[in-house]
Amino acid sequence: MHVVRYRPADAIQWIEVALQPHASSFDFRAEGPESVRDAVLSAFGKLLDLSKETTAEVLLRTIRAIEYRLFDDHLEVQNLAGVKRYAYADLKTVELRKRDRFLFRGEGIRFAIRPYATLALTGVRLPLGWQREGLPVPYRLLAEEIALRSSVRVLDRRHQPEKPPKTR
Repeated sequence: MHVVRYRPADAIQWIEVALQPHASSFDFRAEGPESVRDAVLSAFGKLLDLSKETTAEVLLRTIRAIEYRLFDDHLEVQNLAGVKRYAYADLKTVELRKRDRFLFRGEGIRFAIRPYATLALTGVRLPLGWQREGLPVPYRLLAEEIALRSSVRVLDRRHQPEKPPKTR
C-alpha cells in the first residue's frame, strides 16, 4: 500500500534559526543599573524575551508534529495529540472557509485543515505550502487531493457569512 505524506514545508527552518542565538542569552543579572526602576524594567524585558522564545519553541514542536498520511482508502492526521484516522468514503463535504481553512464533514466526522503558518506581505497573508513526498507543493493541494480521493467537490464558502452560534 503506497502512502503519500504531507508535512509542513521547510520554511519553518527560519523559526529554528531565529531561536539559536537566543538559547543561552537569558540572564537576570543587571549590569550597573542607575536605579531600581531600571533594574525592574531590564528584568521584565528579559522575561518577555524568554516568553517569546518559549512560545516559539512550543509552536515549532507543534508544527513539526503535523503530518497527513494519505492511504488508498483512508487518511491519517497526526499532531501532538496523536493520530486520527478518517475513511475517504465517510467524508461527504469539503468547504473552503475564511482564512484558508478547509472544513471536512461526514457521518460523525468533522475536522479542519488550517494553515500551520502564513507569510504576511504588505497586508496580504499567504499560507505556507506543504512538502509532499519531499517536494514543495501549494497549501491547497492537500485538501484538494483528499477531496478527490473522497469523490467530493470543494465548495468555496469564503465570502459567505458564518452561521451564528446557537443560543438557548
